Amino acid sequence: MYKIRVILDNDNDEDVFKDFEVSKNINLTKFHEYIKKEFNLQGSEMASFYSVDENWDTLIEYSLVPFDDNSVSMEKLSLHEILNNNESSILYVYDFMNMWTFFIELLSETSKNKNESHFSLIFSKGDIPKIPPKKKFTHDDKDIFSNDFNIL
Repeated sequence: MYKIRVILDNDNDEDVFKDFEVSKNINLTKFHEYIKKEFNLQGSEMASFYSVDENWDTLIEYSLVPFDDNSVSMEKLSLHEILNNNESSILYVYDFMNMWTFFIELLSETSKNKNESHFSLIFSKGDIPKIPPKKKFTHDDKDIFSNDFNIL
């Protein structure tokens, strides 16, 4: 069993997060459905989990529907295959038009044996906003319209 914290990437001062006890063998698709339910995310929008580095930069995408060779289907993986003692953080994005973004951290692992689909809320703080938090996209100082090929 895992104890996991799911934190909304929020643009206001209120912290919004939930702690869960979840079977580490749960299928990623089921984990996605539980997160949607607990955060009251409506609809059937696309979503992905991402493995991340120490700066939360994304590495590998685990999507509901893989569109290319660079992503892996959620259906084929269990939570412990992407979140474990070696990789204790992942990212979850729901609804790519609105970019509901969540940081997921492994808090602890217990030796409790529960069924494979066990999922329970153990703590909650804050309320999810009615509209998605605004994202502040930036780019580096490169001129995105530069002409690297010296074509006139």
